Amino acid sequence: MPVAVTEFGLKRWVPDAGTFMTDQMALFEELGLGYALWALYPDWPPIVDIDDFDFIYGTDPGNRSDAESDLLGAIRDAWSHNLLRSADE
Repeated sequence: MPVAVTEFGLKRWVPDAGTFMTDQMALFEELGLGYALWALYPDWPPIVDIDDFDFIYGTDPGNRSDAESDLLGAIRDAWSHNLLRSADE
């Protein structure tokens, strides 16, 4: 029976977030689990400014533009192991 871990993540400024994410995704891979990283991009006015989980913005809670970080690097590294398959396979 396939199993998936859904909506996991952490606030982008948590210390050692990249290490945590590397370890967590490696464990999911080792166990053969599917997984879906939590990403919140709200457009509802009361919460539109919440970007705590937007790993693209780096480790500074006040940053609102793309920034490199260990967390982003860990996610990119894990995703680089994904395989693309055609619909015919």
